[in-house]
Amino acid sequence: MAPSSKKDRTTNSGEAGKKGRSRAVLSATAVAAALAVMGVGVAVTGGGNGGSDGGKAAASSEKESQHGKASAKEAAGSKDELRDMAGGGGRAPSGTFSNRVVTWNLHGPGHHSAYEQARQIAQYRPGVIGFQEACKTKVDRIARALKKVHKLDYHVTYGTVNRKRGQCGGIFKGGAYGQAMLTAAPAKDAVNTRYSRGGTEPRGYMAVTVPVAGKDVRVFNTHFAQKTEGDPQTEVRAQQARELEAAARPHNRAVVLGDFNTLPSSSELAPVWQHFADADPYCGAKPDARCQGTIGTPPQRKKLDFILLRRGAFNPPGVGVHDPQGQSDHSLVHADLKPLF
Repeated sequence: MAPSSKKDRTTNSGEAGKKGRSRAVLSATAVAAALAVMGVGVAVTGGGNGGSDGGKAAASSEKESQHGKASAKEAAGSKDELRDMAGGGGRAPSGTFSNRVVTWNLHGPGHHSAYEQARQIAQYRPGVIGFQEACKTKVDRIARALKKVHKLDYHVTYGTVNRKRGQCGGIFKGGAYGQAMLTAAPAKDAVNTRYSRGGTEPRGYMAVTVPVAGKDVRVFNTHFAQKTEGDPQTEVRAQQARELEAAARPHNRAVVLGDFNTLPSSSELAPVWQHFADADPYCGAKPDARCQGTIGTPPQRKKLDFILLRRGAFNPPGVGVHDPQGQSDHSLVHADLKPLF
Protein backbone atom coordinates (compact mmCIF):
# COMPACT_ATOMS: atom_id res chain seq x y z
CA MET A 1 0.00 0.00 0.00
CA ALA A 2 1.36 3.40 -0.92
CA PRO A 3 2.09 5.72 2.03
CA SER A 4 -0.28 8.64 2.26
CA SER A 5 1.20 12.11 2.09
CA LYS A 6 0.42 15.45 0.59
CA LYS A 7 1.11 15.74 -3.12
CA ASP A 8 3.61 18.28 -4.25
CA ARG A 9 2.20 21.68 -5.00
CA THR A 10 3.91 23.46 -7.88
CA THR A 11 4.08 27.05 -8.90
CA ASN A 12 5.20 28.05 -12.35
CA SER A 13 7.50 31.00 -12.90
CA GLY A 14 6.02 33.32 -15.54
CA GLU A 15 7.93 34.74 -18.44
CA ALA A 16 9.19 38.26 -17.93
CA GLY A 17 8.64 40.76 -20.65
CA LYS A 18 6.88 44.05 -21.08
CA LYS A 19 6.58 46.56 -23.87
CA GLY A 20 8.71 49.64 -23.52
CA ARG A 21 11.59 47.96 -21.67
CA SER A 22 15.10 48.59 -22.85
CA ARG A 23 17.09 46.07 -24.86
CA ALA A 24 19.35 45.48 -21.86
CA VAL A 25 16.40 44.51 -19.67
CA LEU A 26 15.06 42.19 -22.37
CA SER A 27 18.48 40.55 -22.63
CA ALA A 28 18.62 40.02 -18.88
CA THR A 29 15.13 38.55 -18.96
CA ALA A 30 16.08 36.10 -21.66
CA VAL A 31 19.04 34.89 -19.62
CA ALA A 32 16.88 34.52 -16.50
CA ALA A 33 14.27 32.58 -18.46
CA ALA A 34 16.90 30.24 -19.84
CA LEU A 35 18.20 29.55 -16.33
CA ALA A 36 14.67 28.98 -15.07
CA VAL A 37 14.05 26.33 -17.73
CA MET A 38 17.05 24.46 -16.35
CA GLY A 39 15.82 24.79 -12.78
CA VAL A 40 18.34 27.36 -11.54
CA GLY A 41 17.32 29.29 -8.47
CA VAL A 42 14.19 27.22 -7.84
CA ALA A 43 13.62 26.38 -4.19
CA VAL A 44 13.51 22.61 -3.82
CA THR A 45 14.87 21.56 -0.45
CA GLY A 46 12.72 19.16 1.50
CA GLY A 47 10.53 17.99 -1.34
CA GLY A 48 11.02 20.24 -4.34
CA ASN A 49 11.89 19.71 -7.94
CA GLY A 50 14.36 21.23 -10.30
CA GLY A 51 11.94 21.40 -13.19
CA SER A 52 8.68 20.03 -14.57
CA ASP A 53 7.57 18.33 -17.76
CA GLY A 54 7.37 20.86 -20.58
CA GLY A 55 10.45 22.72 -19.39
CA LYS A 56 8.68 24.98 -16.85
CA ALA A 57 10.57 25.79 -13.68
CA ALA A 58 8.71 24.58 -10.62
CA ALA A 59 9.15 24.58 -6.88
CA SER A 60 7.37 22.04 -4.74
CA SER A 61 6.75 21.96 -1.02
CA GLU A 62 6.00 18.87 1.07
CA LYS A 63 5.16 19.63 4.67
CA GLU A 64 6.07 16.15 5.87
CA SER A 65 9.45 16.15 4.11
CA GLN A 66 10.87 19.42 5.42
CA HIS A 67 12.92 19.96 8.54
CA GLY A 68 12.90 23.75 8.19
CA LYS A 69 12.88 26.60 5.77
CA ALA A 70 15.60 26.85 3.15
CA SER A 71 16.74 29.67 0.95
CA ALA A 72 16.88 29.42 -2.82
CA LYS A 73 20.65 29.23 -2.52
CA GLU A 74 20.45 26.22 -0.18
CA ALA A 75 17.82 24.57 -2.35
CA ALA A 76 19.91 24.84 -5.48
CA GLY A 77 22.94 23.60 -3.60
CA SER A 78 25.27 26.65 -3.45
CA LYS A 79 26.70 29.05 -6.03
CA ASP A 80 28.82 26.26 -7.47
CA GLU A 81 25.62 24.29 -8.11
CA LEU A 82 24.08 27.28 -9.86
CA ARG A 83 27.08 27.37 -12.17
CA ASP A 84 26.67 23.63 -12.77
CA MET A 85 23.08 24.12 -13.81
CA ALA A 86 23.96 27.06 -16.04
CA GLY A 87 26.67 25.06 -17.76
CA GLY A 88 29.42 27.39 -16.56
CA GLY A 89 32.10 25.22 -15.00
CA GLY A 90 30.06 22.21 -13.92
CA ARG A 91 30.04 18.77 -15.53
CA ALA A 92 26.44 17.72 -14.90
CA PRO A 93 24.22 17.66 -17.99
CA SER A 94 21.74 20.50 -18.36
CA GLY A 95 18.47 19.87 -16.60
CA THR A 96 19.71 17.82 -13.63
CA PHE A 97 20.88 18.80 -10.17
CA SER A 98 24.42 17.47 -9.83
CA ASN A 99 24.19 17.72 -6.02
CA ARG A 100 20.96 15.71 -5.72
CA VAL A 101 20.89 11.98 -4.93
CA VAL A 102 17.84 9.71 -4.78
CA THR A 103 17.16 6.27 -3.38
CA TRP A 104 14.04 4.34 -4.38
CA ASN A 105 12.95 0.73 -3.96
CA LEU A 106 10.96 -0.03 -7.12
CA HIS A 107 9.03 -2.93 -5.54
CA GLY A 108 10.35 -5.51 -7.98
CA PRO A 109 8.50 -6.21 -11.22
CA GLY A 110 5.15 -5.36 -9.64
CA HIS A 111 2.42 -3.87 -11.76
CA HIS A 112 3.87 -0.38 -11.72
CA SER A 113 4.31 1.77 -14.79
CA ALA A 114 7.88 2.54 -15.83
CA TYR A 115 6.60 5.73 -17.45
CA GLU A 116 4.91 6.85 -14.22
CA GLN A 117 8.03 6.02 -12.23
CA ALA A 118 10.09 8.04 -14.71
CA ARG A 119 7.66 10.93 -14.38
CA GLN A 120 8.15 11.01 -10.63
CA ILE A 121 11.92 10.92 -10.96
CA ALA A 122 11.81 13.73 -13.52
CA GLN A 123 10.08 15.98 -10.98
CA TYR A 124 13.29 16.01 -8.91
CA ARG A 125 15.93 15.73 -11.68
CA PRO A 126 18.61 14.07 -9.53
CA GLY A 127 22.20 13.65 -10.63
CA VAL A 128 22.40 10.19 -9.02
CA ILE A 129 19.64 7.60 -8.55
CA GLY A 130 19.94 4.30 -6.68
CA PHE A 131 17.27 1.65 -7.33
CA GLN A 132 16.61 -1.48 -5.27
CA GLU A 133 14.40 -4.43 -6.24
CA ALA A 134 15.29 -3.42 -9.77
CA CYS A 135 14.59 -5.60 -12.79
CA LYS A 136 16.92 -4.78 -15.66
CA THR A 137 14.00 -4.69 -18.08
CA LYS A 138 12.15 -2.17 -15.88
CA VAL A 139 15.24 0.00 -15.38
CA ASP A 140 15.81 0.08 -19.13
CA ARG A 141 12.23 1.28 -19.70
CA ILE A 142 12.56 3.96 -17.02
CA ALA A 143 15.81 5.23 -18.57
CA ARG A 144 14.22 5.34 -22.03
CA ALA A 145 11.20 7.25 -20.72
CA LEU A 146 13.42 9.75 -18.92
CA LYS A 147 15.32 10.38 -22.14
CA LYS A 148 12.46 10.43 -24.64
CA VAL A 149 9.71 12.04 -22.60
CA HIS A 150 11.59 14.18 -20.09
CA LYS A 151 14.80 14.87 -22.05
CA LEU A 152 16.97 13.56 -19.19
CA ASP A 153 19.76 11.33 -20.45
CA TYR A 154 21.22 9.02 -17.79
CA HIS A 155 24.04 6.49 -17.79
CA VAL A 156 22.89 3.13 -16.40
CA THR A 157 24.99 0.79 -14.23
CA TYR A 158 23.55 -2.55 -13.11
CA GLY A 159 24.17 -4.38 -9.86
CA THR A 160 22.53 -7.71 -10.64
CA VAL A 161 22.55 -10.22 -7.77
CA ASN A 162 20.02 -12.75 -9.04
CA ARG A 163 19.38 -14.15 -12.53
CA LYS A 164 16.56 -16.53 -11.65
CA ARG A 165 14.32 -16.90 -14.69
CA GLY A 166 10.88 -15.50 -14.07
CA GLN A 167 12.13 -13.26 -11.23
CA CYS A 168 11.15 -10.18 -13.20
CA GLY A 169 7.69 -11.05 -14.48
CA GLY A 170 7.00 -13.94 -16.81
CA ILE A 171 8.81 -17.21 -17.24
CA PHE A 172 10.18 -16.21 -20.65
CA LYS A 173 11.62 -12.89 -19.45
CA GLY A 174 15.19 -12.42 -18.33
CA GLY A 175 15.69 -12.54 -14.59
CA ALA A 176 18.42 -9.91 -14.09
CA TYR A 177 17.42 -8.47 -10.71
CA GLY A 178 19.03 -6.54 -7.88
CA GLN A 179 20.29 -2.95 -7.73
CA ALA A 180 20.85 -0.37 -10.46
CA MET A 181 22.11 3.20 -10.64
CA LEU A 182 21.32 6.03 -13.03
CA THR A 183 23.88 8.85 -13.16
CA ALA A 184 23.75 12.08 -15.13
CA ALA A 185 27.53 12.03 -15.51
CA PRO A 186 29.42 8.90 -16.58
CA ALA A 187 30.17 6.56 -13.68
CA LYS A 188 33.57 4.97 -13.25
CA ASP A 189 35.23 2.22 -11.21
CA ALA A 190 31.99 0.25 -10.90
CA VAL A 191 31.90 -2.81 -8.65
CA ASN A 192 29.12 -5.28 -7.89
CA THR A 193 29.57 -7.54 -4.86
CA ARG A 194 27.40 -10.22 -3.31
CA TYR A 195 27.31 -10.42 0.47
CA SER A 196 28.77 -13.54 2.02
CA ARG A 197 25.31 -14.24 3.45
CA GLY A 198 22.26 -13.26 1.44
CA GLY A 199 19.49 -14.67 3.60
CA THR A 200 16.45 -16.02 1.78
CA GLU A 201 17.82 -14.79 -1.55
CA PRO A 202 21.10 -13.35 -2.86
CA ARG A 203 21.82 -9.78 -1.73
CA GLY A 204 24.72 -7.44 -2.39
CA TYR A 205 25.96 -3.92 -2.96
CA MET A 206 27.19 -2.00 -5.96
CA ALA A 207 29.38 1.10 -6.04
CA VAL A 208 30.46 3.71 -8.57
CA THR A 209 32.47 6.93 -8.50
CA VAL A 210 30.56 9.88 -9.92
CA PRO A 211 30.69 13.69 -9.61
CA VAL A 212 28.36 15.12 -6.98
CA ALA A 213 28.30 18.94 -7.02
CA GLY A 214 31.60 18.90 -8.90
CA LYS A 215 33.45 16.52 -6.55
CA ASP A 216 34.13 12.83 -7.13
CA VAL A 217 32.09 10.80 -4.62
CA ARG A 218 32.02 7.05 -4.07
CA VAL A 219 28.33 6.10 -4.13
CA PHE A 220 27.15 2.72 -2.82
CA ASN A 221 23.72 1.17 -3.39
CA THR A 222 22.42 -1.83 -1.46
CA HIS A 223 19.46 -3.89 -0.28
CA PHE A 224 19.70 -5.87 2.97
CA ALA A 225 17.91 -9.13 3.75
CA GLN A 226 14.25 -8.77 4.64
CA LYS A 227 12.46 -10.05 7.71
CA THR A 228 10.32 -13.09 7.03
CA GLU A 229 7.66 -14.83 9.08
CA GLY A 230 9.45 -16.82 11.73
CA ASP A 231 12.92 -15.65 10.62
CA PRO A 232 13.88 -12.02 11.33
CA GLN A 233 17.32 -12.56 9.71
CA THR A 234 18.83 -10.11 12.19
CA GLU A 235 22.28 -11.67 12.15
CA VAL A 236 22.27 -11.85 8.35
CA ARG A 237 21.65 -8.10 8.14
CA ALA A 238 24.27 -7.47 10.80
CA GLN A 239 26.84 -9.32 8.70
CA GLN A 240 25.78 -7.39 5.60
CA ALA A 241 26.12 -4.11 7.51
CA ARG A 242 29.64 -5.03 8.60
CA GLU A 243 30.70 -5.90 5.05
CA LEU A 244 29.15 -2.73 3.61
CA GLU A 245 30.71 -0.49 6.27
CA ALA A 246 34.13 -2.04 5.68
CA ALA A 247 33.84 -1.35 1.94
CA ALA A 248 32.58 2.23 2.30
CA ARG A 249 34.65 3.47 5.25
CA PRO A 250 37.98 3.90 3.36
CA HIS A 251 36.41 6.54 1.09
CA ASN A 252 36.54 10.04 2.56
CA ARG A 253 33.66 11.19 0.35
CA ALA A 254 31.17 8.33 0.41
CA VAL A 255 27.39 8.11 0.15
CA VAL A 256 25.39 4.94 0.77
CA LEU A 257 21.91 4.57 -0.73
CA GLY A 258 19.63 1.68 0.05
CA ASP A 259 16.81 -0.23 1.64
CA PHE A 260 18.19 -1.69 4.87
CA ASN A 261 14.99 -3.51 5.86
CA THR A 262 15.45 -2.46 9.48
CA LEU A 263 15.00 0.61 11.67
CA PRO A 264 17.84 3.11 12.27
CA SER A 265 18.05 2.19 15.96
CA SER A 266 18.31 -1.57 15.32
CA SER A 267 21.32 -3.43 16.68
CA GLU A 268 22.44 -4.66 13.26
CA LEU A 269 23.12 -1.10 12.07
CA ALA A 270 25.37 -0.25 15.05
CA PRO A 271 28.61 -0.60 13.01
CA VAL A 272 27.39 1.98 10.50
CA TRP A 273 26.83 4.97 12.76
CA GLN A 274 30.44 5.47 13.86
CA HIS A 275 31.52 6.71 10.42
CA PHE A 276 28.21 7.55 8.72
CA ALA A 277 25.11 9.64 9.44
CA ASP A 278 21.74 9.60 7.70
CA ALA A 279 20.82 12.61 5.58
CA ASP A 280 17.75 12.94 7.82
CA PRO A 281 19.32 14.38 10.99
CA TYR A 282 16.63 12.78 13.18
CA CYS A 283 17.36 9.23 12.03
CA GLY A 284 20.19 7.47 13.83
CA ALA A 285 21.20 5.05 16.55
CA LYS A 286 18.76 6.62 19.05
CA PRO A 287 15.02 6.50 18.30
CA ASP A 288 13.51 9.88 17.48
CA ALA A 289 9.85 10.47 16.65
CA ARG A 290 10.88 13.14 14.14
CA CYS A 291 12.66 10.60 11.93
CA GLN A 292 10.64 10.38 8.72
CA GLY A 293 9.19 7.01 7.75
CA THR A 294 9.61 5.75 4.20
CA ILE A 295 7.15 2.84 4.02
CA GLY A 296 3.70 2.07 5.37
CA THR A 297 0.80 4.28 6.38
CA PRO A 298 0.52 6.37 9.55
CA PRO A 299 0.83 5.57 12.38
CA GLN A 300 2.78 2.49 11.24
CA ARG A 301 5.20 4.27 8.91
CA LYS A 302 8.76 3.01 9.29
CA LYS A 303 12.17 4.22 8.18
CA LEU A 304 13.75 1.50 6.02
CA ASP A 305 15.29 3.58 3.22
CA PHE A 306 18.53 5.45 3.90
CA ILE A 307 20.90 8.00 2.40
CA LEU A 308 24.03 7.65 4.53
CA LEU A 309 26.78 10.27 4.38
CA ARG A 310 30.41 9.92 5.44
CA ARG A 311 30.76 11.97 8.61
CA GLY A 312 32.57 15.26 8.09
CA ALA A 313 32.33 15.10 4.30
CA PHE A 314 29.10 16.97 3.56
CA ASN A 315 27.19 20.02 4.74
CA PRO A 316 23.81 19.28 6.33
CA PRO A 317 21.62 18.46 3.32
CA GLY A 318 18.09 19.22 2.33
CA VAL A 319 16.00 16.05 2.54
CA GLY A 320 12.72 15.02 0.93
CA VAL A 321 10.50 11.96 1.43
CA HIS A 322 7.94 11.74 -1.37
CA ASP A 323 4.65 9.94 -1.89
CA PRO A 324 5.23 7.19 -4.50
CA GLN A 325 1.70 7.77 -5.84
CA GLY A 326 0.99 4.06 -6.12
CA GLN A 327 4.17 3.28 -8.08
CA SER A 328 5.95 1.45 -5.23
CA ASP A 329 5.41 0.47 -1.62
CA HIS A 330 8.43 2.63 -0.68
CA SER A 331 8.73 6.41 -0.77
CA LEU A 332 11.21 8.06 -3.09
CA VAL A 333 13.83 9.79 -0.91
CA HIS A 334 16.16 12.57 -2.04
CA ALA A 335 18.97 14.60 -0.47
CA ASP A 336 20.78 17.70 -1.73
CA LEU A 337 24.49 17.51 -0.85
CA LYS A 338 27.40 19.90 -0.68
CA PRO A 339 30.81 18.23 -0.27
CA LEU A 340 33.04 20.04 2.23
CA PHE A 341 36.30 19.18 0.46
